[in-house]
Amino acid sequence: MKNISIGILNLAFLHPIVGAAQYARNVTKNIKKYPISVYSFENKGISELKDCKNLEFFLVKKPPKNLVAIKVLTQLFEKMKKNHDVLILASGIEVIIGILYKYLKNPKVKLIVQFHHISSLNFFELLKERKLFGIFDYLSILLMKKCDAIITPSETWQKILKVKLNYKKNMCIAYNSVEPVKKGNLKIKFTKPIIYTGLCQPKHNVELIIKALPLIKEKFPGVTLLLTGRRNEEYYKKLVNLAKRLKVEKNIKYLGVLNENDLRNVYEASDVVVFVPKEPYGWSIVLLKGILYKKPCVALNTGSLPELIKRYDGIIINESPLELARAVKNILSNKTHTRKIVTNAYKRLRKDTWKATANIHIKCIQKLIEKPFHLMTQK
Repeated sequence: MKNISIGILNLAFLHPIVGAAQYARNVTKNIKKYPISVYSFENKGISELKDCKNLEFFLVKKPPKNLVAIKVLTQLFEKMKKNHDVLILASGIEVIIGILYKYLKNPKVKLIVQFHHISSLNFFELLKERKLFGIFDYLSILLMKKCDAIITPSETWQKILKVKLNYKKNMCIAYNSVEPVKKGNLKIKFTKPIIYTGLCQPKHNVELIIKALPLIKEKFPGVTLLLTGRRNEEYYKKLVNLAKRLKVEKNIKYLGVLNENDLRNVYEASDVVVFVPKEPYGWSIVLLKGILYKKPCVALNTGSLPELIKRYDGIIINESPLELARAVKNILSNKTHTRKIVTNAYKRLRKDTWKATANIHIKCIQKLIEKPFHLMTQK
């Protein structure tokens, strides 16, 4: 086979914490056999790719406002001068740019969408959430039908796309993965048991966990809920007021923005990881890291989370403080059984490597260049 030229168009490619960007970077690092051109906004994080000799970057500065962004996107489009055989797109405005590239510059290019996660497929919800860019998001969703293949990290998203988009072309499932990092210097000295849930943001539905805390305290009075990352201040004030009303404010600790090494310390100090987002999430990094560091996981019955939890033997709940409290108390009360479950989940996760995910991408690329194909899934 000829030396295939690959372009990757992902505006957040170098963003350190965006899940879709982490997915794209880790896949890219493991596609070593082809030359790759990356088109993206400038950001920190390029150092982790310094050993990838097959990568070439074409970057522009991220604009401060939406209207300026459109101008910058045209600049990025102008940088795409190579006749790539394949262009891998993030599932946002990148799809629009990819379609323009195909029809204006390179009709033979094959377009692959990495559909990692989107908050909604509804136009009005996207418009409310993202304003001007909600229009572009919705147009991107419609234009996905013009692309040659879609790679998604879950069977759930695949089914949604088939139904909502009536997409009948090539679709692959390539799971998200995680790798361990070195321990940080952060000391975790809070009372046990510790529950970790990730970011203090409205979409993470932290209030559900806070409502469950009084019920958990009945059996485990020293329970501590840990929050990390950038917080929405208005939302945080609401959480503090809720915690005061329920008399659990002393059981909640916010640690701020942490690096990956200190986050490992948080996971390892935790007794259970709980992730209960309001919106339909994809393959949750919070849960995957919990499994990586051998912690039992509880998740809400939304999006791809039931599929993830089933694969790694966690507990799925409905949106109920009572159900959540019962699940957490069962985990904390049956440590021997829990230890066996998390060990098996860990072994399964270590087989879902980034190399395996990248190989699905490589097979997809090869098949598109050679001949049409149908579904491929990581086993």
